[in-house]
Amino acid sequence: MEIAILEDLIRTARAVRHQGEDKKWVQLRAILDQQLLENSDSGQARKIIVFTEHRDTLDYLQRRITAQFGRADSVITIHGGTSREDRKRAREQFTHDPETAVLLATDAAGEGLNLQRAHLMVNYDLPWNPNRLEQRFGRIHRIGQREVCHLWNMVARDTREGDVFAKLLSKIDQMEQAYNGNLFNVLGESGAFQERSLRDLLIEAIRYGDQPEVKQKLDRIIDSSVSDGLNELVAERTLHPEMFSALSLDEIKERMEESRARRLQPGYIAAFFIPAFMRLGGQIRKREKGRYEIVQVPARIVETARRLNRWAPVAQQYERVTFELELVRLSGSSPAALIAPGHPLLQAVIELIISDMGTALAQGTVLVDRRAEQDRELMLLYTVEQRIRQYSEPDRAVSHHFDYALLRRDGHTDVVSAPPYLDFDPPKPDELDAIDEVLKSEWVRQDHESAVRGTVYRNGALPRLAEVRTRIGDESARVRSQVMERLLAEINHWDSEHNRLADLERAGTVGRIRAESAYARARALDSRLEGRLAELDALSNLVADSPVVRGLALVVPRDLLDSGTGEQRNSSAEARELVERRAVDAVLAAERALGRTPVEQVRNNPGFDIRSTSIDGEAFFIEVKGRIEGADIFTITTNEVSFAQTQGARHRLALVKVSSAGPERDELRYVSDAFAHIEPSTSTRSLNEVWEDYWSRGGPPT
Repeated sequence: MEIAILEDLIRTARAVRHQGEDKKWVQLRAILDQQLLENSDSGQARKIIVFTEHRDTLDYLQRRITAQFGRADSVITIHGGTSREDRKRAREQFTHDPETAVLLATDAAGEGLNLQRAHLMVNYDLPWNPNRLEQRFGRIHRIGQREVCHLWNMVARDTREGDVFAKLLSKIDQMEQAYNGNLFNVLGESGAFQERSLRDLLIEAIRYGDQPEVKQKLDRIIDSSVSDGLNELVAERTLHPEMFSALSLDEIKERMEESRARRLQPGYIAAFFIPAFMRLGGQIRKREKGRYEIVQVPARIVETARRLNRWAPVAQQYERVTFELELVRLSGSSPAALIAPGHPLLQAVIELIISDMGTALAQGTVLVDRRAEQDRELMLLYTVEQRIRQYSEPDRAVSHHFDYALLRRDGHTDVVSAPPYLDFDPPKPDELDAIDEVLKSEWVRQDHESAVRGTVYRNGALPRLAEVRTRIGDESARVRSQVMERLLAEINHWDSEHNRLADLERAGTVGRIRAESAYARARALDSRLEGRLAELDALSNLVADSPVVRGLALVVPRDLLDSGTGEQRNSSAEARELVERRAVDAVLAAERALGRTPVEQVRNNPGFDIRSTSIDGEAFFIEVKGRIEGADIFTITTNEVSFAQTQGARHRLALVKVSSAGPERDELRYVSDAFAHIEPSTSTRSLNEVWEDYWSRGGPPT
């Protein structure tokens, strides 16, 4: 009997296959035609994800879609046999390569991958667990998605399975809004449908769906399960707000304000990355303002990124990249990859530049300070690599950055996080003879590295280590509490089950789960809890490696190279310093009058001169420009422009007209968003700006 039924099914399947028309594929092809091919002239590459349940269906669709588009690189696949490394690489290609338009995936793609680059999705096959439907859609429909997401569920009409899904999806469509997107989480539970799973309902529909009473029963179960009692189930799965209160709002705000000045500015990253990437053979082209297209990533960079972290691959091309967070997503444009600390492409370029040029950097160079507010004395500039890591894993860095030490003749060392070298220039040919004389100085020839490393460790690494320890410690404590609560509850449950099942077995009743299995599961959870807590302890056990000096430069003030007499140079420098002092004093007084607490920074601090804190803890960064009354121009550096643009409304340009009649006649104006219109070139060190243009835009201190 069974053999006859199977033979009949085989004949039916063969007849369907020989018809030559796969109606399901025809519908998918129509979706692809309309959503991708017909919209290809919009200027923005559209992407779509197609989910299927089975590997053979995936291979079938790959052949079909490749033939439809005429390009093998238009389709990429992820399935259960795809390694973790290849999954990451596929995601990177799908996200950034404009030629790759379709991702074909089984549910392996729904495990931890953010596929937000697409906003179109097709469920070619529907899973027998509604929770997986939500997991699939959650790959594209998540915080940060700027496009309206569209989902097509392909259900075979006039089939028993199709009737169940159609009824379920129809009911969900009515109720989804009331439960804020949490409905699928509940329906995925094994007992969501009156103690039965959706899988059981589908099997019953396939077996007995012709019987009217069975069909009516299934409809009733679906209606009641979707409609009744869900608020309680959803509430049980809602995280409590106190889980996220490890830090007070005041503490969080204080730390955010402290980090603003240290933040690595996008301009600094761009100034390094673009020329370094091109030096390594990469091709990068400027597109919209602040956004670029990477046409080709050299194989050497791709391999270096893979060696550094094979779980964070680099694509061979990027449709758009940017260095500024606010430019990642623009209306009407493709999303851009953010090149920032932690991005594997940036890390690979840094690694290769240090490898290629480490010897030259260590040998050092000579730079000339041509700024109007230049120092009067020689300085040695040290570029120092700082690395904070887990104690138990020497290769696992949790913080990796550069500090910059400026050593003066009197032994004083300023440690700053912004790269000062961007403000300096290489020597001109007619300055080389004077520089040769400077290099003969005994102070220049001495080895100061040990003292500098100690200062940088105390003033750079240790404060950062304390900050990172606090942040990771607070996060670990929060996670530890959640892990213990969840796993201890499971352990207690299985211990109770073990006792209950053991009593039943002693009475002669043996269930589906044996007592020894419940006991083994409880002990496995014990081990899991112990291991997880050990991992969390290791996360908080951090050390700072010894600082490594990666570069050295002698910074020579331009005035020391001038042909004038020493007396003339000193007189000019003293007059300039007097003007600067009057300007800074005027701004400090104005800030105090506003009720803020100003702190003057070290001389020629890259980016700003005064940090001023309001009563509610907000930090403002002020760049001071003082000029004798009647001056026509003032000079700004690329450092100052980059810092101002990053800080936005928190930055002020303070212009001070220094009067010859005395400090009481000095005039002060503040300019907000002073440099928003400037996009400095990576080869530009400074810009001369018209004083009156900015003065007319300014107003009273605010």
